[in-house]
Amino acid sequence: MTSQRLTLEQARASWWQRQWLLTAPPAKTPLVDVVSAIGWIPLASMASAPLALFARGALSERAPFDEAVCKSHSLVVVPGPKSSTWLVAAQEAPVCRAFAVADLASREARIAASVSLTARDLDGARDALRGLLLEPHSADELRRKLPEAALRPLGDVGKRNGVPTLASLVLKQLWANGELWRVPPSARGDDPTSRWQIDPNPRPTPSGADAVGFVAARWLGAFAPAPLKSFAVAFGLATGRAKTALESIGAREVIVEGIDEACWVPADFSPPSALDASEWPARLLPVRDPLTDVHLPFMSTSTVARAITSRAHGVGATMLARAEVLGGWAYDEGGRKVHLRWIATDVGTERARAIEGEATKLTAFIASELGTVPLHTVVIPKASVGLELSL
Repeated sequence: MTSQRLTLEQARASWWQRQWLLTAPPAKTPLVDVVSAIGWIPLASMASAPLALFARGALSERAPFDEAVCKSHSLVVVPGPKSSTWLVAAQEAPVCRAFAVADLASREARIAASVSLTARDLDGARDALRGLLLEPHSADELRRKLPEAALRPLGDVGKRNGVPTLASLVLKQLWANGELWRVPPSARGDDPTSRWQIDPNPRPTPSGADAVGFVAARWLGAFAPAPLKSFAVAFGLATGRAKTALESIGAREVIVEGIDEACWVPADFSPPSALDASEWPARLLPVRDPLTDVHLPFMSTSTVARAITSRAHGVGATMLARAEVLGGWAYDEGGRKVHLRWIATDVGTERARAIEGEATKLTAFIASELGTVPLHTVVIPKASVGLELSL
């Protein structure tokens, strides 16, 4: 059977439609539905979430976001794939956590191979954390109250794996397993302060096999057409396991001009029509936006991709026109203005004006609704504070 052929422009149109970047979600669409549809939001910074939703026309003021995170808890922050923290729909949180469990298991094995780490050590730290976390605690509070044995350093191998102490490793395990939750902030959904507590309504984390079966359809619905390798990398899967998961949902292969390997689409996939230049809106996306996190190589030149990607935080804040990444952007908190960083050449007057118009809109949104946007600022600190403060 001959595989269906698509142009790269058709593939880009599909990505933008599925990511709600061509047109905004229908009025009054719950934010939880938008976050689920676009494949969850990776949180290099908590500011990424409201910025990603604003770029899609799903958010014009912060109140609905704060309501979903702080009050109704329909959106929650959990550990997940790629050693990252994610904003996900509450009902999908256990599935997201399943990939954190798998990742932490491999990290623990690497640490145990270099550092003498026994089951007794882990159990002692686990009991100490459980006893303290009957009430909410920040990392600083835990550091002051935990016994010295729980704060044992795990050496350079622990630092490389993001768990410098025994307590930090065990806390992440408890969080990934669903025993703990990151206590929602009281007022601002983008508050980066982390506090943990025993989850009052724990939901069990499914097995890795069950989790892969669930995310295959959801992920492909957000990013099709997509190479098999992109799916495997997104969830830390072996290629064979990733292929089996896609085949189990009836996904099929297509050929996309400009992408070296075959891409996968849902069984009912219908290629979008080609778009006129005027139909492609300009967009300014945050650090590790769901779209650029997956498809950056197919929407930019290698020069642009290298320039806006860092080892510490991945894909940076990007500006796009006609589905092509042309550079990056940053917010000047002192001057209260978005600054554009042009990297691509031959941008053209029309695309430049469209991006500048989006910069004006984004400036107004940040200034009035967010105030500060960590990791999206003109001067990025040498050592930025992550969501999970080191124990």
